[in-house]
Amino acid sequence: MANTAIEGDLRSLERLIARVTLGEPAPLALWRIRLESILECGDLTPAERKHFVSIIALILMLERRAGRPNTH
Repeated sequence: MANTAIEGDLRSLERLIARVTLGEPAPLALWRIRLESILECGDLTPAERKHFVSIIALILMLERRAGRPNTH
């Protein structure tokens, strides 16, 4: 995957996460699976790899939060 494609995807994903944190639904699992696939197969620099890992961790946290019943 070209560097510019990765950067574009990351920007799109960051916008998506911003929407989710404001309460709008989003396909988190699809992004997580895509990023995990790129992480496993991609030719990433150490900085890109670190960025992917941190975003995947954030998605996992959001998925767990979305799966909990709302207690408010």
